[in-house]
Amino acid sequence: MAVIVHISLNHSFNDSRIYRKEICSIKEKYEVWYFTTDNRIEQDSKVKTRLLKKRKTLIGLVLSLIEIKRTLKKIGQVDIVHIHDPILLLLSFVKNKNWKLVYDKHEYYEGYYKWHIRFNWLLRLGVSKLYSLLEFVALKNVDAIVQVSNQMPKTRFPEKEIVIPNYPLRKELTLIPFENRKNDLVFLGSINRYRGLHKIIEILPDLSEDTLFHIIGDFTDKDYESKLRALPGWRKVVYHGFLTHSEAEILMKVSKIGVMLFDDIPNHRFSLPTKYFEYVQFGLNILSNNKINLSLEKTITKLFEEKKQEEQPIEYFDSVVDILCKKYESLELNTK
Repeated sequence: MAVIVHISLNHSFNDSRIYRKEICSIKEKYEVWYFTTDNRIEQDSKVKTRLLKKRKTLIGLVLSLIEIKRTLKKIGQVDIVHIHDPILLLLSFVKNKNWKLVYDKHEYYEGYYKWHIRFNWLLRLGVSKLYSLLEFVALKNVDAIVQVSNQMPKTRFPEKEIVIPNYPLRKELTLIPFENRKNDLVFLGSINRYRGLHKIIEILPDLSEDTLFHIIGDFTDKDYESKLRALPGWRKVVYHGFLTHSEAEILMKVSKIGVMLFDDIPNHRFSLPTKYFEYVQFGLNILSNNKINLSLEKTITKLFEEKKQEEQPIEYFDSVVDILCKKYESLELNTK
């Protein structure tokens, strides 16, 4: 049985793409390890976990890479290392000849660095170009690249690429009829200034008194968190912080609107966010920027009134994940 090791330094343990979809979809077929820095580990007899130390400095990053290399060596047989953070591309320069390296490119990072508003435009452009160069050099040593959508700009190694979209899992759900749900809004995911939550909180006082905004996820920007908490509309926010998927599922099933007011930057344009499909899966109307043809308040009120049918993807994640298994198998064969 092949040994597959998934590694992430930045994502939560139960990340929808990494754990719930990729790892849980392959754990019956392979021996699967999951290296994570998130101590909120869910016990699973089919998945072996290793908790890595959280480090944020440059020296800390070097120590993390050393820790990963040592842990891989202790495991013994490792066939494929599947990484989920761009910083882990540094492993491509110190990879072991006995295992293959797979890079899961969750987002359009070149676009992210190019449009990051904390830098001036010249520095943004410089960082983006530098990242593109470093990625190009690293990807020469990577054996496979996993993109999240066909809209994502191609790398210079299209022959190595496969596409595993963020489609929902295929499973039957007992959904509460839309008319019996609460006039509540939900946001699911990590929280920063580019996710547009302030737009909702600013108009919450103008909505019905019984309307609440449920926020599920961790803040990655403390200044933005302080800004949101200072708004008058925060009194109608229920901030849950981190929730397990089953806990978040309960809230999504009884609410009416899923919020996805992302800023229009390249990273959001191409990455096909997981939360879109999860909102669809749990029967939520989706509030996105292209849906607002009236005022935001009137658009929300309209979405509360009736269920809008979103276009469901034809394929489901547990179908397309076969593509990932086939890629694993081809790489494993090449090691023998």
